[in-house]
Amino acid sequence: SDLFTSPFGNDLVFEVARELVTAEALGKDDHTDLLCVSLSSNDVVGHAYGPDSDEVMDCTLRTDRQLAEFFGWLDTHVGTGRYITALSSDHGVGPLPEYARDLGWAAGRLDAGRMRAAINRALVDELGEARTVKRPVRDLSFPWLYLDEPVLREAGLNVADVARSAARIAEQLDGIARAIVVSELPPARAANPRSGGARTARRDLEHLVANSCYPGRSGHVYLHWGHYWYKGKKQAGHGSAYDYDRHVPVLIHGPQIPAGRFGRPVSPTGLVPTLCARLGIPNPVGATGEVYPEVAGAFARD
Repeated sequence: SDLFTSPFGNDLVFEVARELVTAEALGKDDHTDLLCVSLSSNDVVGHAYGPDSDEVMDCTLRTDRQLAEFFGWLDTHVGTGRYITALSSDHGVGPLPEYARDLGWAAGRLDAGRMRAAINRALVDELGEARTVKRPVRDLSFPWLYLDEPVLREAGLNVADVARSAARIAEQLDGIARAIVVSELPPARAANPRSGGARTARRDLEHLVANSCYPGRSGHVYLHWGHYWYKGKKQAGHGSAYDYDRHVPVLIHGPQIPAGRFGRPVSPTGLVPTLCARLGIPNPVGATGEVYPEVAGAFARD
């Protein structure tokens, strides 16, 4: 809707948040309450107009004011020093490919249907005697390429071999920087660049892909597109492994939290164990982040 694709969508979210705090008497006793607020209009405005647009600048400036007003309201209705605020984002965003080209960068839009057809044609040519398989690639939904496993097995073909061929063919197409065969990835922990060994861009990418794999849902080949290319028809978007899609802020504010700005790379997943450390409770099952030592040190002295 027009409201959602504007900063005024966030106004409604903050209005609901205030009503929740009041109706549920959050922060009024000795039991810890948790309030999660999602400012999704920022995401929708970014998709609709692109990160370099006046609309995104306007939405960002208004969000800053909306947050200031909400924190001021919390100071009055909950009490200064009686709440902790944690703020982050689930992704960044890349520029419009057309804008990137205007700046002289190699960029473009990926067409999943055409790429699937091109890979299928090349694979059928390579299969030779197994030409009865007309569509080895069942689907291509970026960043995943899905092979038709039942059809390939019925034709007596090795799925891993076909995946390697599909990856090699995909890397020859415009806009694809690298194609990774999922079955050849090391486990997520082994792919972690912090688990030992020399850190390389190739190893970092494999770690990200391994963490993104979901058995039974992920495809056979991961397609890593080129810088400033984009997968969809929206004006702008995200989903790549590049810094501009992954670099987000992490802010924590509250009592006993020291002021400071740190340039050390961290993951937003560290917010959960860091807040759990502040509350003195165990991490939830499945939490993978690491406590931020810059903040946890203050907790230990509390």
